[in-house]
Amino acid sequence: MSCLIGVCTADLHFGAFDPREQYKILKEQFVDVIAEYPRLDYILICGDIYDRKFMGNSDALLYAANIIEDIVNVARMKNSTVILIHGTFSHDADQLKNFYHYMNDTTVDVRVITSIQYINVKGARMLCIPELYNVPEEIYHNILHYNGYYDFCFLHGTFEGSVYGDKPIGNGRLFRMEDFDMCRGFMVGGHVHTPGCHKGYFYYTGCPYRWKFGEEEEKGFITTIYDTDTHGHYVHFNPIVSFKYITIEYKDIVSDPKAVIEYINNIQRTQNIDYLRIKFTVPVNGADKVTIQNYYKNQSRTTVAFMDVMEEKKAEDMKNGVVNSDYDFILDPHLSDMEKFVQFVNMKEGSTFITIDKLREILDEKI
Repeated sequence: MSCLIGVCTADLHFGAFDPREQYKILKEQFVDVIAEYPRLDYILICGDIYDRKFMGNSDALLYAANIIEDIVNVARMKNSTVILIHGTFSHDADQLKNFYHYMNDTTVDVRVITSIQYINVKGARMLCIPELYNVPEEIYHNILHYNGYYDFCFLHGTFEGSVYGDKPIGNGRLFRMEDFDMCRGFMVGGHVHTPGCHKGYFYYTGCPYRWKFGEEEEKGFITTIYDTDTHGHYVHFNPIVSFKYITIEYKDIVSDPKAVIEYINNIQRTQNIDYLRIKFTVPVNGADKVTIQNYYKNQSRTTVAFMDVMEEKKAEDMKNGVVNSDYDFILDPHLSDMEKFVQFVNMKEGSTFITIDKLREILDEKI
């Protein structure tokens, strides 16, 4: 049996939080781990190495450069190929140019991918697709269907069924399983921060660590094995331990704000939570709300969220036996259009299907 063994990660987002912490997590739980593999044929980073465009003297650029240097050193030791794919433009912002010099280094094989192309690695043919915009559909069609068979596809993009609404970034493209009819093996994507497998062959590694609420799922990277004779494959998810984000609903009537603060602080202490968010699901009077807000105003590891005006009105009406139309919120002048949209979607789904924060994140990525 002839096989290729690789490791894949994506969405490092250097600069999203303290770059020194990002580097430490990746060095100890990614680089040092794969350095112990008895064999390694390729190391893939599927886009969004950076969180945004940075000045040349920033810590984000420094620690991103350090982790890529560590990865390149592993590749030298293992005779591996490093594949770096450009991600969302608002994140990577042409900064993969910082790694072009490796492509002139004869001691290691590094490929920096900024255009759609096929590459060959140890006898395997790989299609690499960075995040691109306004590309005519006929170009995708010709590349995907009329260039012969290939073994893998690595891309930073949106696959059907992987994200809410199947909306690609800006003028990017939504990929579907039929796009990969010439692929003998599997596909790996970036952009989506939740790890998973779609249609049995398309894998998202997810981002390797947590740095915000709404991404409480397990984080890590994937190891892949591909049989070049039978075209069968095996994918293993390698967990990475990172920050613990927890959201807790507070449902009791607030009569003593100091007691509430002590309750919240006790949760943080006893449950070893890195970042805690308390969502109040009961109305809180103005003075008590201000007391709690002021206490946590400068505490980055604990945040509090109170009911909005419409939620408080609905709770008060229910207590008084008043029944209102489910759609009254649409005419509420106190709600923003974004709040109305989120409330409408969640009402239709019968659950908290999307949050204001998640909607803002989707919209920010499209700008």
